[in-house]
Amino acid sequence: MKITINKPLYDNYVNIRKSLVLEAIKNKEALIITIPQGTATVSPKWWLDSGKETEQVFKIPNHPMKLIGNYVPIDMRTEDEKQEEFSRLYL
Repeated sequence: MKITINKPLYDNYVNIRKSLVLEAIKNKEALIITIPQGTATVSPKWWLDSGKETEQVFKIPNHPMKLIGNYVPIDMRTEDEKQEEFSRLYL
């Protein structure tokens, strides 16, 4: 599941809606999180287990949205380095 966030809360800390994380677990998809600093692929179970759950009110006052906040682990390697490691490990 691809998630794009234009403005993280701070540095690379972001909140993701809990229902999206649970949907990704149900569909057995990885979370591909894109922020201005880069892109990271993480397990939704890891995000749920290691993240901090908060509730925030947006439009409906009596129904706050449940969010899971965590730091996005950005991989600073280039695509060539990633491809080289992948081929070394799996081919």
